[in-house]
Amino acid sequence: SKMMVSLTNAVNSSGFDIVFGSDSACTATLYKFEIERYIATTGESIFWVKIPTVATATNTIVYICYGNAAISTFQGDINGTWNSAYKRVYHFPNGTTLSYADSTVNAANGTAVNTPTPVAAQIGGGFKNDTAVSSGDNYVTASDTGLPSGTGSRKASIWAFQNTIAIWPQAYYWEWGTGANEQLFGLYPQTALLVLLVGFNDDISYVSSLSQNTWYYWVGTYNSADNVGRLYLNGTQVASATKASWNTVLNGTLYIGASNHAFQTAVCATCTFDEYRISNVVRSADWIATEYNNQSAPQTFYTIGAEVPLGAKMLLLMGVG
Repeated sequence: SKMMVSLTNAVNSSGFDIVFGSDSACTATLYKFEIERYIATTGESIFWVKIPTVATATNTIVYICYGNAAISTFQGDINGTWNSAYKRVYHFPNGTTLSYADSTVNAANGTAVNTPTPVAAQIGGGFKNDTAVSSGDNYVTASDTGLPSGTGSRKASIWAFQNTIAIWPQAYYWEWGTGANEQLFGLYPQTALLVLLVGFNDDISYVSSLSQNTWYYWVGTYNSADNVGRLYLNGTQVASATKASWNTVLNGTLYIGASNHAFQTAVCATCTFDEYRISNVVRSADWIATEYNNQSAPQTFYTIGAEVPLGAKMLLLMGVG
């Protein structure tokens, strides 16, 4: 769950005294969490918190405790925030100095090709490809080690923003796979289409009426149980198709904001990207909708109660759901 809050009474300059728990003293069960942003002067905070269960009909109560001057080290667990199904989690913070760190235990950090531009994005920061489509422009690559391969199930998601919708040739949001036999898993825009590649010649196309300068949340999945690939836009499935066959090998460098097609490196020009993730499981439609609701409008996904003194510390009550 993403949480964006203002915590002006935290006492550590890095926000290390901030913790999340299941009880008002934050002592019974501490939740695993990651800090994406903390600004001491304003209290602006972005956290990713692993909550065991989020109810559908009632609020799930989460307690935020802070203000303990005795705490001077990070109390969260970056890798533990993301379960073993996550193979990549890139936040691309912070809008000023880009980080390509992978938050999962795999530590498959990305590498910048040339100079992607750090910009404010959907959540904290992201990176922008602000040059024309041509080989050798600005994008991010990473190793494919540990990524779903062969006929294995997979899910990839990204926030994408385009200054220009009509882009051709294939200018990818993401892709990995072998360019030699086109056994790829990727997502790319055309003039009026968003196309999810599941292998090759098994494209899943969505006829779009997308707006320029607008953030969209895209999810692509392939489920090995039914051999179906699915494409989601802003939490809702918009297209699907059966994958007829697979080459047993699906590997090759991961590209974010580009591809490594056999005919060229295809870069998504004037695009901004944020929060790219890969899992080796296919999440439910409800899970994907919840991701979108949480990340697109956190102020309506949860409510924040009053700040309450707790001894020498402070307590904030939050309802998520």
